[in-house]
Amino acid sequence: MEHEALFVKVLTGLLIFFGISGMVIPLLKRMHLSPVLGYLLAGVIIGPFGLSQFIEQIPQLQYVTIENTTSAQTLGELGIMALLFMIGLELSLQRLRELKRYVLGLGSLQILLCAAIIAGVALQFENSIETAILLGASLALSSTAIVMQLLSEKHLINRPVGVLSFSILLMQDLAVVPILILASTFGAQDDQSIVVTVIEALALAMGTLIVMYFVGKRFLRPLMNSLRFSKNPDILTAFILFMLVAFAMITHEAGLSAALGAFLVGLLIAETEFRHEIEVIIEPLKNLLLGLFFLSIGMMIDVRAILANPYWICLSVVGILCIKATVIYPLARLFSVPKQVAIKTAIVLSQPGEFAFLILSVGMYSGVIPTANGQFFLLVTAICMFITPLLFYVAPKLAYLVQEQPQGLWSFSDIEIHEDNHVIIAGFGRIGQIVGRTLEKQAIAYRAIDLNSELVHELQKEGLPVVYGDSRRSEQWRLLNADRARAVVIAIDKPDVAYDLLDMIRNHWPNLPVLMRARDTNSTQELYAIGAKLVVPEALESSLQLARGVMGIYEIDEDRIEEAIQLSRKQTTKEID
Repeated sequence: MEHEALFVKVLTGLLIFFGISGMVIPLLKRMHLSPVLGYLLAGVIIGPFGLSQFIEQIPQLQYVTIENTTSAQTLGELGIMALLFMIGLELSLQRLRELKRYVLGLGSLQILLCAAIIAGVALQFENSIETAILLGASLALSSTAIVMQLLSEKHLINRPVGVLSFSILLMQDLAVVPILILASTFGAQDDQSIVVTVIEALALAMGTLIVMYFVGKRFLRPLMNSLRFSKNPDILTAFILFMLVAFAMITHEAGLSAALGAFLVGLLIAETEFRHEIEVIIEPLKNLLLGLFFLSIGMMIDVRAILANPYWICLSVVGILCIKATVIYPLARLFSVPKQVAIKTAIVLSQPGEFAFLILSVGMYSGVIPTANGQFFLLVTAICMFITPLLFYVAPKLAYLVQEQPQGLWSFSDIEIHEDNHVIIAGFGRIGQIVGRTLEKQAIAYRAIDLNSELVHELQKEGLPVVYGDSRRSEQWRLLNADRARAVVIAIDKPDVAYDLLDMIRNHWPNLPVLMRARDTNSTQELYAIGAKLVVPEALESSLQLARGVMGIYEIDEDRIEEAIQLSRKQTTKEID
């Protein structure tokens, strides 16, 4: 009976969550409201501090509420693992070199100054040094999940505020690893000094990352190549999930965070040519799990606790937002960021984030942070995250109040911005490479995608802009920035795959010109009917080139040869039409 009751509760929880995901969230999108805000609001309503309080009066509410948040929080932790894994995928050494000025400079200073100020305030309320350090470190980090989601929704990822925010968040995400180790070390320390503990934590974090990077560099890529993923993509999914679970278990058993294991897996795979394909595979799962995470955050907001202690909660929320904003703004100006961009960035990054839950939980579990203090700041963090969409609304309005003189062109010149006005080449075999090299000679930017892992690996070593992945996945095209592409060249030699790809492009990007090849004139007519801009029949071009060669042997004038070739091509094209 207990098993059956538990099963019913799980089903009820899943029913509510998928109902919110499938009906409420799309409705909010149609109303141009953030899904993040939708999940948070839904969590408040259906959680133990919402409608669940009225179940005795209205028993039917048990079917639309969740009293026990443990399962939702557990699934939400999986969302954090997926998020850290995706962050690891973005943190290749090459990416860090591109962002080094803003990540290592601005990002590091922001964390240190915010943590120091918040820790100083915490010490004034008779907290221990260890408690103050963990509170400062956890609250200094912003919400990568919410900020990046809102930046994406508002199409700000590639704008200055998006790039600057991403750079700071990148450093914060890197800092999570040593902070988590520091939290675990604080709980296990005996009588040694704080300085020694901090040094040991940083050394352990660096040592772990170096060892894992060495292992990945030496063993991961050969192992992945040996499995021949290009012939069976399903094996790739299974292998990545295995790696995620295995590394999460290893780091958890070692006394570290399971999310750290997921981060390490992402960091290792970022050094291989499989990163883009894996990102596409994990993305839907990440979004689903993060939805659960946001839902669980909403469930933690106890409206009664806010009403019972409104002064200190409101003061803490406003205080944290002000401290972080007033630190980030002058630091951004120090790095020559324009005033309006600095204001927007300071405001949208002023909240503590999801990693505060992780660090505070580890701190409470290890006994470093008193439970009452930890619960208080969990609630404060949840409220700050809840009002983040409001911060995005306020930020541009405050920024536009500032009048500044033009300072010339300001840009992140050392940061790789996604391509604009580029060509996407699907299939980078012999034909695709010829097209790419020809475009390169004319200074036309292009990005290529191919499903042959060995080929991609070799071409990447030559520095060619090609990624591994299945071009039939629309998610891959979003990573290739298809919204801003100028044209597409389909150079795939499998007709069925080329047909499917053309159909997918027409459905998602109907105005994007597609140029491709066909085996014969019949195929050419079909491809034009589907929506191709230009179709080049292989048989036609081969025949014309053979004819050109024969006429050259007869020493016919080059102008006459070209005229004859163009006439034959025109006549054949009319027959196709």
